[in-house]
Formats: sequence, structure tokens, C-alpha cells
Amino acid sequence: MARIADRWGISLSDRKDTYIGGQGQVAGEPAYLAISQVYMNTSSQAVRGLWARLGRQMDNLVVVHDDLDLPAGRVRVKDEGGDGGHRGIRDIAQSFGTRAFARVRVGIGRPPEGEAVRDYVLKRFTPEERPHVADGVERAADAAETLLKEGLLAAQNRVHPLG
Repeated sequence: MARIADRWGISLSDRKDTYIGGQGQVAGEPAYLAISQVYMNTSSQAVRGLWARLGRQMDNLVVVHDDLDLPAGRVRVKDEGGDGGHRGIRDIAQSFGTRAFARVRVGIGRPPEGEAVRDYVLKRFTPEERPHVADGVERAADAAETLLKEGLLAAQNRVHPLG
């Protein structure tokens, strides 16, 4: 997320208990970028604090998150729908009583056989994975920009591979 903040020229100087954030413009639209500072399973705490401060509606929310079910670096965009087993997304949906918010999913791949998911998601990427993940972060930023400027369908058309 720090890479996305750099790309968008947003200073992450607003430090709260549940998130670090900053205000700026993305694709000519006002935006507030926030990085959660809470455990993933309690992600709604960060969103709730942010929304209370900004007075926004849930239809303006774009959550960028990791996804075990996508290969490292693959990006997918969706709105609404289920949580796909992601406990942070589940917590946000349950806390706000809606699944109607956009998600930009960035693949991190599955753990190798025998490795616990908890351990896998907390470790550093391998040298082989790093270029894929870096590309995924750039494409996630592209997707978020397109979501803000042109909407969901345009973001999906640009980000999702054909076939």
C-alpha cells in the first residue's frame, strides 16, 4: 500500500489507532487511502473509524486485499458477493450489514503442502514471487484508479485476462 500511496502522491500522515491514511486525488477524484493497523479478522474496526471520520457511504469503499485463491500477482475486481473465505472481508460485511462494496483482490497464491495458511500469509515473498506481486500491486492501483474514474465494468475489462 505504501507503493500505491507513493504512486498517487498521497502522504500517509494521518495516524489513528486503527489505520494510517492520507487524503489526495486519484484519477482526478478526491480519495482517502488508508492502511489498516488492526488484525485482518477485525478489519471493520479500521473501516468504521475511517467512515466515521469521512462520513462516506459504503458504495464509495474500495477494499484492496490479498487472495490465496489467485496466483501470486493476479488481480481481480468485483463488487458485492461473498467473502471467498477472507476473514477481513467477512468482518467488514458483517459489521456494516452489507456486501455491497468493491474489492480489488491481489493474488498471493496458496501455501505449499503442509504449511499453515497463517504462517504462509505472514511470511515474506520468495525472490521468485516478488516480481509477480510487484506487478500485481501496480495492476491493483490501476484497477482502483479505473474504479474511481470509470466504474466497475471498465476496471474488470482492463484487469481481467481474456479467456
